[in-house]
Amino acid sequence: MIDAIDKTSKDVLRFARILVPSDSGDLKSQLHIKREEGGLKVSVEAAKPTKEDQIKARAVHAGRKQGQRGTTEGNPYMRRAQKMAGVKHKGRVTRALNKAKKEVGL
Repeated sequence: MIDAIDKTSKDVLRFARILVPSDSGDLKSQLHIKREEGGLKVSVEAAKPTKEDQIKARAVHAGRKQGQRGTTEGNPYMRRAQKMAGVKHKGRVTRALNKAKKEVGL
């Protein structure tokens, strides 16, 4: 099961790196995988945990409606990457659970 989760998180990271807008390449280099203890909770983060990086990533992802630097349209690259990997993830988890059931004898 942990292998399925790891593989899906790597897929999401790969898709996000393809979809992220790259004027300077700054956002692409900040994409990373964050794992919780035990490995069952994994997330793909769009930016480093600093305030400035989080604001920039959110502005690109969701867009800006107001501000001193004008408005921008959002580019939800993380959401699209998650959707692309979601179908495969469901199949991976189902296969892992069925394999575990066979090993236990259910």
